[in-house]
Amino acid sequence: MKRQLKCTYFKKTGYPQLISERSCILLTFIIYLLPIFLSGCGACKKVTGHIKESISYDEKIIIFERSPEIEISGDAGNIEVFNHEEKSVKFEILKKIKRVYTSQEELESDFKKFNITTEYKADKILLKFKYDTNKLNPENQSIDIRMYIPKNIKSIDFKLSSGKIKIYDDLNCNIFADLNMASMDIKKMNGILNFKGEMSNIKISCGTIKNGSIVKVGTGNIDIKSEYEEGGYYEFETNTGNIDLSISSNFNISFESTGFVQMNEFKMGEFPTKIKVKSDIGRICINKY
Repeated sequence: MKRQLKCTYFKKTGYPQLISERSCILLTFIIYLLPIFLSGCGACKKVTGHIKESISYDEKIIIFERSPEIEISGDAGNIEVFNHEEKSVKFEILKKIKRVYTSQEELESDFKKFNITTEYKADKILLKFKYDTNKLNPENQSIDIRMYIPKNIKSIDFKLSSGKIKIYDDLNCNIFADLNMASMDIKKMNGILNFKGEMSNIKISCGTIKNGSIVKVGTGNIDIKSEYEEGGYYEFETNTGNIDLSISSNFNISFESTGFVQMNEFKMGEFPTKIKVKSDIGRICINKY
């Protein structure tokens, strides 16, 4: 018969029960160590507090003599574009960081990781921005850029990994965009549009899209209200998403459609102006205005 100690515990019945010597020693050992584990290890430091957003402002102005091309490329940011009457391009830059800080020096060190450069040569203005470290979430380190540019320039080219681009005023120029997880909203444009997005939405509220314009999206919606050049050729394509085109009733346009056409208010026929629309998963709506 196994030897037993007078070490007891109570079940839900409330009656004491004998347990073995080995179990009793183990139980005593756990009870002894439990406060140590709960108190934590002195070598482990945990930063606690409220997450705060810190902002740093910068401004860059580039004066030009002849109408320039503009190229903007970056990782995570939001870009807003406005018109002004000056012969210059003005960038207002807000650098944003969200996190818990233990010191002012740590905050300043994080702001120094923003790498922002501007360059102007051969009638081309370049702005590049990047956060020089691995990021757990792009929302934690981002840049907001407000641009002021003349209404008439040669072109503007966007390359953006994540964020939003919004053009508030009229632009008479070609617009090029190569986006990853970013969207674009254009109030009014008059020029060629060449748009490519992996997970992107694009919207145009009015204007004239010129011959040779192409919009291709992996996942996202295409929503365009615009006029087109007579005799021009256009392509609008999304793998997963909807296509909504609003076109002036004064136009005669030939459509080549691939996918589910929910509505097409234009009569079928052969006309000089041709538009190719394709949606693998989604709907296609072509309306008159």
